[in-house]
Amino acid sequence: MPVTEAYQEAVHKEEINQGSIAEEPTVSIEVNAAFINIPEDDELYSKLYYPIGDVAKMFNVNISLIRFWENEFDILKPRKNRKGDRLFRPEDVKNLKHH
Repeated sequence: MPVTEAYQEAVHKEEINQGSIAEEPTVSIEVNAAFINIPEDDELYSKLYYPIGDVAKMFNVNISLIRFWENEFDILKPRKNRKGDRLFRPEDVKNLKHH
């Protein structure tokens, strides 16, 4: 994946805004936004549901973070199959993008 100018700027801002050494390093929203890869609406809505792994790849995050977001954001309510696998609708993906 090529490094974009927006990503480089976001990383530079993050380096300038780093807290004390004792703090856990954080990645700014701007840096993460450079890696969000949500398909266009026509492609996104071509499937009824997306498994949690696909959603995690779209947002370039770990699956555990998607589970955390599910607990944090009331608007995110994925369906679960009999096994308990989370199935996200295209609307859920779009809601995550705006939070």
